[in-house]
Amino acid sequence: IYVEFKDGIYARQVSIYNSDGKRISDYQVKSHEPRLEIQIPQPSAGMYLLRLVLNDGTMVSRKIISK
Repeated sequence: IYVEFKDGIYARQVSIYNSDGKRISDYQVKSHEPRLEIQIPQPSAGMYLLRLVLNDGTMVSRKIISK
């Protein structure tokens, strides 16, 4: 999964949850890159929730479907 940011915005923390709401992965982001690659460990078919905490304090959530 690739996530791109605009104008000085970057992720500080990334969490991935499965469809049952269980957190399956948690990352502290150490770079300020405008593009972030996220790996889902042992992905299986289903829906996942990607939660990002950005450097300006906002939180973003996105649904991801894996086939």
